Amino acid sequence: MESASSSKPMSSSQFSNHILCVNDLYNAALRNGYYLPKKSSSSINELMLLNVLKGSYWCPKSEQIRVKNCVKAPVVETLMAKLIPLCLANQVNIAWIDDTHVPDKGWIVDVIGTLDPDKEIFKKDYVAPPVKKRLKDVETIVLPQEIFEGLPPSTSKVKSRRLKIMSEAFAVEKATRYKQMQKKLYE
Repeated sequence: MESASSSKPMSSSQFSNHILCVNDLYNAALRNGYYLPKKSSSSINELMLLNVLKGSYWCPKSEQIRVKNCVKAPVVETLMAKLIPLCLANQVNIAWIDDTHVPDKGWIVDVIGTLDPDKEIFKKDYVAPPVKKRLKDVETIVLPQEIFEGLPPSTSKVKSRRLKIMSEAFAVEKATRYKQMQKKLYE
């Protein structure tokens, strides 16, 4: 892990000459050579970026990255199960990654390739495990049962736009899956 360079206090007006928003922080980190997840990733936020720039959180530099070929990467949960032990073994602080702040899949694959280029996901014969759509059907939608009595099943072939209630239910399921995965990792 890199040691933080000397820091110098500055006023908020001096700071705001260079950085006014999270986008400016992201660009500052990129310009300083950090290999960051995509800007649209849930892991990118003000706290993460400030701590990466300060040296409190670890994020690899671009010149450290070793891009490895991973033809068909497994799902993000599986990649996270590989990344977390690697970071713990290398004693790097990735406290900015949790169940609600997950980097994009490409970033995770590249960091795994940097920390352990001999991982099985980079082997020629690697086949990703089949994707499980759901860990279990979590009952998160509450509606009166009589609404569905006599109602035929949907015949829609195309999902033009997912209902908000379904998106919220899937978000709860995903958070539950991440929490169970983290619990297994730390046990």
